[in-house]
Parts: sequence; structure tokens; C-alpha cells
Amino acid sequence: MCRLIVAIFCLPQYHVYLWGLLGLGSAAAIVIWNRSEQANSPDQRGLSWHWALRRLTFGDISYDVLTKLLA
Repeated sequence: MCRLIVAIFCLPQYHVYLWGLLGLGSAAAIVIWNRSEQANSPDQRGLSWHWALRRLTFGDISYDVLTKLLA
């Protein structure tokens, strides 16, 4: 993830794609963590974080597409 963050700043022409990849990768990490924790605990709080992060990520991607690619 740290390399991806550095790439976002070093490659501004790919910002839209890298930023989206960062958000989706974070959502995937939460899902994987939630599934591994689910075996030990029936708590579903991690799943709500996944949905919140996914919505935030798609909002960021939509904003970048509308303001940078379509403007």
C-alpha cells in the first residue's frame, strides 16, 4: 500500500486509476480481515466498514472521472 501511495504522488497522470485502486484495495483488505476474524468471532462490525469504504471509494472515483476526465 505504501508503494501505491507514493505512485499516486509520483505519477499524477494516473491519479484517477491509482486512487481508485487504493480505495478498492483497502476495501478488499477489510473483507479479507473480516472473513479471517469471522471464524473466531460472530461480530459483523468489519462488514459495515467494508460497505462504508466501498461507497467512499466509488464516490472518489466518480468525482475524479467527472472533474478530471470529462471536464
